[in-house]
Amino acid sequence: MQRTGVIIYAKFKNHQVMIGGGDPLKTLLISFLIGCCLAIVGIVATYYAWKRKQNNVEYITTPSEEDILMHIEEGKKWLITSWLMVLLVFFISSMTALLILFLDPTNGILFYGNLFFWAVFFFLLWGLRTFKRISVYREMKNAILYR
Repeated sequence: MQRTGVIIYAKFKNHQVMIGGGDPLKTLLISFLIGCCLAIVGIVATYYAWKRKQNNVEYITTPSEEDILMHIEEGKKWLITSWLMVLLVFFISSMTALLILFLDPTNGILFYGNLFFWAVFFFLLWGLRTFKRISVYREMKNAILYR
């Protein structure tokens, strides 16, 4: 991974992105929109691949109450981990956006990094479905507790 970073830095260290006419806000907006578009392309490609393999899906029988309790506890751990991943990527995206705003709006590494992290952020939001997991977790917990 270090070699890849060195190669990318060597390739893009003097690369200037003249998008938005040098205006930092326009550059950030364009980076954000392209990142959203990349995320949508990734989501559509993932959905297409899933649809192609949908015939191979195995259906699980109804789990026992012990299995449900175990899944609730494991789901809580995964929910916390997934939220931390989403927050970390959002933090990195925000930091690269601040660097673009305050340092150099034409810096290629910052622009492509910001674009990449916004795309990853939206792909994680879609892929991890954190909001849906929270509602399912609450419903399952309430269904078990109030039996």
